[in-house]
Amino acid sequence: MSDKLKQFKWLIVLFLFLLAIPSYFAYNHFRQSSTLKEAFEKNERIEVLHHLMASGKYASDIRKAGYTIPSDGAIRLDGVIYPLE
Repeated sequence: MSDKLKQFKWLIVLFLFLLAIPSYFAYNHFRQSSTLKEAFEKNERIEVLHHLMASGKYASDIRKAGYTIPSDGAIRLDGVIYPLE
């Protein structure tokens, strides 16, 4: 009986650990997107541009805004968009 209880406790600990990993990444993603939304609503253009440049996802939107930035391949290689040209 003691072995089964011990195995059950380890199974619960493992389950909680495996649940914590995706929860952390989901929270981190939510926090980043909410920060961008708040900056946009407050009309803080520098802050919004900073968030957009920290992610390669918005490269086409930055180009549409009239800024010259590196090619998509260079952005993927570097991971971020560095200074505006």
